[in-house]
Amino acid sequence: MSSMRNEIRLLINGTEHRIHGDNAFLPLAQYLRYQVSLPGTKVVCAEGDCGACTALVARWNKTSWSAFHILNSCIQEAQKMIASRQRHHFVDWNLQKDIGMTCGGVASFLFELVEHDSSFHIAVFGAGHIAQEVIPLLLKLDCRITCFDPRPEWIQRLPSSRKLTAVCTNEMAAEVARLPEKTFVAIMTMGHATDVPILIAAMKQRDRFSYVGNIGSRQKALRLRKDLTDAGLSAADLERFHCPMGEDFGGNTPIEIAFSVVAQILKTKDQVFGKKEEAAPALA
Repeated sequence: MSSMRNEIRLLINGTEHRIHGDNAFLPLAQYLRYQVSLPGTKVVCAEGDCGACTALVARWNKTSWSAFHILNSCIQEAQKMIASRQRHHFVDWNLQKDIGMTCGGVASFLFELVEHDSSFHIAVFGAGHIAQEVIPLLLKLDCRITCFDPRPEWIQRLPSSRKLTAVCTNEMAAEVARLPEKTFVAIMTMGHATDVPILIAAMKQRDRFSYVGNIGSRQKALRLRKDLTDAGLSAADLERFHCPMGEDFGGNTPIEIAFSVVAQILKTKDQVFGKKEEAAPALA
């Protein structure tokens, strides 16, 4: 039997929240109103407080959320679209007559068939100033990005994209074990204390990842190497991560650092997956 998860996962307005401890026992409406600052959330009705009018159920497939549905109706509708290869579909459902909810009301859904499977996956730990410049650049590439940060206010500043999964969690180091093979790991959290547990977790699984980099100065790199040595990593392991992260050009502004980081990730990608030669466009 697989072990039970010690958290509740919610996707709220495009941001993933992983809820632990006492907050996991709050009524959903209360959590949305007071913990996520969404005071306009409807208070659930008196028909059992099921919360069905507030939430959709989804499936977690180890790397992303999928199969959003309201009492299975959306799953069934999506399956029909996939089978028929229909690209777009709009439905208006009466929640009482069509879905079987006692509270009634109407839900409208626009379905879009999206097919995207990139093997180029980047995990960005931290959503601060550097990440706010790095991620928009990465989104221009054919890749999937997951960004982890415990601060909702920074997560909410990230751009909205189907290629980006934003995860609000206090357990960033624990997320390393869940990353898929060949992930590019970029660490740029609030500071040294939050960087170190993530870096140690990544370096102990270094063979799984295509790239591991930690933002910081050369002085910080010396401190990180000592931390890794204290954690039992070998001298050879210390040469298998990048710090300072990024190619050696540009200045220290967030955008220039972002360009150097993306350049280094792309350079490593070519080494891992091979460089693809594309034909030049024909001249008129």
